[in-house]
Amino acid sequence: MGDSKPPSRRRYEEQNPTVSFRISKEKKEKLNSLVNNLEVTKKEWFESIIDEESTKCSAVFQQGLTKGEKEGFEKGHAEGYDEGYKHAYQEFVAKVPCAVCGEPVAINTERQREELYNTVDKINLDWSAQPPLGTLKCNIQHDECSED
Repeated sequence: MGDSKPPSRRRYEEQNPTVSFRISKEKKEKLNSLVNNLEVTKKEWFESIIDEESTKCSAVFQQGLTKGEKEGFEKGHAEGYDEGYKHAYQEFVAKVPCAVCGEPVAINTERQREELYNTVDKINLDWSAQPPLGTLKCNIQHDECSED
């Protein structure tokens, strides 16, 4: 002999499952008093709490998501900026041969820029009488290099 419940009852129970749990006698009395004062059933009260908490959780989740996206963007932007700056510096910074060792020196201090400008100012506009720019001698050197 199978389930004696009519199909409509089975569908109802599937769509509306039973929720049960145990609480202390004092808590149950508080619950009964609360729902009586609100003039709602326990089911209505629980459903309203579930809906309210779901809305709160969604709002908190959305705030967390927004904050996480912002922090992730800022971190990614900072890391990308730093990497891009390093790459551009290596690729595009002006370099001249060191006056001591001959290895390239990046022009990155005001003193080095002034020395380079002073050297370039000495070039005569008659380019045919001047050595190629690559052989131009500057007094710029690495901080580690020093002529004794």
